[in-house]
Amino acid sequence: MNLSVPFRLRNPKMSLAAVVAVFFCLSGCVADDQVDKMTAQFVQASTTLTQSYQTLLTNANAVEADNYIDNQLFTHDEINSIGIDKSVLISPGEIALRVAALKALTDYTTALAALAANKPSIQIQTDAAKANSSLKTLTSDATGVFDKPAKGAKTPDFAGPISEAATAIGAVLKLIEDHRAASAIREDILKNDPKITPLYKVIEQESTYYFDRQTHTTSLYGVMLLSTYDKARKTADSAELMQIGDRIRQYQKDSAALKASDPTQAINAFEKSHTAVVALITAKPADKKMSMATLIAEVRSFIAEVKTPSKDATSTSDTKSN
Repeated sequence: MNLSVPFRLRNPKMSLAAVVAVFFCLSGCVADDQVDKMTAQFVQASTTLTQSYQTLLTNANAVEADNYIDNQLFTHDEINSIGIDKSVLISPGEIALRVAALKALTDYTTALAALAANKPSIQIQTDAAKANSSLKTLTSDATGVFDKPAKGAKTPDFAGPISEAATAIGAVLKLIEDHRAASAIREDILKNDPKITPLYKVIEQESTYYFDRQTHTTSLYGVMLLSTYDKARKTADSAELMQIGDRIRQYQKDSAALKASDPTQAINAFEKSHTAVVALITAKPADKKMSMATLIAEVRSFIAEVKTPSKDATSTSDTKSN
């Protein structure tokens, strides 16, 4: 698989006047400060989304380990490290790869926003360099992970979407450096942007998978708790029943926190914000204001969907010892 990034900044002294002249027609009459504001809000929301997604993936392993331990306890079977290791769904390297993917998509969208905002040459090159750096991190992480697939995970294949997205993003970044005609940049962005969509979709699909799995596993834990209480209330003393009751109350809190932690809709809104930035860059001059209004609406929707990772949205292993 070719995961190379065909881009590097070879001309940092590119004329400011030349860049402004080229990209002015990309942004039309759109106010720079409007795009600046939307970009800042987008980056902040994307950072929060990345944290939420990382929490979801990290908790996926913890919930599975808890489920294994609870089942062994409930059936009075042996608990050992082999069983715990087998419960792992996703490795730390694979989690880092997913985080790198979101980072690369965020920085690429930010780089496109610099074009839409008619930024000076130095800002355009700085944002492009940052996007390129994130892209290299993603491709490096991908190279190290694809040889070691997750144990037992039934999640989507990331190799194809990451490879295709990396090639597409790299091509656009390279064109920003090598070609200065607005028409060429617009054409290449439009040509390559559909190739990034599969990466967004696979992230959404996997997010749904892990969230649904955690919800199901946590629900089974609740059923087991209620069954344990039903048996214990006939013979156990009040102190033991109170301990079980405390775990049931904590389970209710954990379940509520988990329901509020699903990042799937936020990832979808994240993609729509990116699409709106592309639409703003490639819109005809007469459509710029309408495209800007769409971008504002999409970023606001994204912000509304993003949920800050809750300290309560953790595995029940954090509370069972209480």
